[in-house]
Amino acid sequence: MWGRSRLSLQCMGGAGLSRSQDGWMTAPKIATARDLMARNLVTLRPEMPLFEAIALLLERDISGAPVVDAQGGLVGMLSEHDCLRVIAAGEFHDHGHYAETTVGALMNELSHTIEPSTDIYSIAAAFVRHRIRRLPVLENGQLIGQVSRRDVLAQLDRDRLRRRPVRRYPDYPEGREPRDD
Repeated sequence: MWGRSRLSLQCMGGAGLSRSQDGWMTAPKIATARDLMARNLVTLRPEMPLFEAIALLLERDISGAPVVDAQGGLVGMLSEHDCLRVIAAGEFHDHGHYAETTVGALMNELSHTIEPSTDIYSIAAAFVRHRIRRLPVLENGQLIGQVSRRDVLAQLDRDRLRRRPVRRYPDYPEGREPRDD
């Protein structure tokens, strides 16, 4: 009585809906961090020399990476921005400290992480609110993946391509829709 019948859902044009195995129209699943995350991550160690880490970021064509301890626990993130701070500090090179600087000295301490069940809308809001490029995904305290801003945008694009166009007046025959005056 309160729900829509199978017939009425099919007549609505199916915008954003998909057909389940039993023929019923269902709402699309909202993507979560588990759906979006990269799983095979390049990770860095706090004691790694900074310039070795920079070389790895460049080799892998990535803009940052999680920093993990010996047990694989997430302790921070190192980004291109963090690495640029070294160059911006002119006295750094004047005193020859570049060889002894480690990832741990420049990494950002963890302030933002997400769980695998975090939905795409909350992830996008976190990126906007905190002005960050990547969010580590933790499950039971362990790093299991990472979601980037690009991952969110790619999912939105995939969702757009899957949607069928909405017909405003599904009961009218083709070419005979009322005008919008």
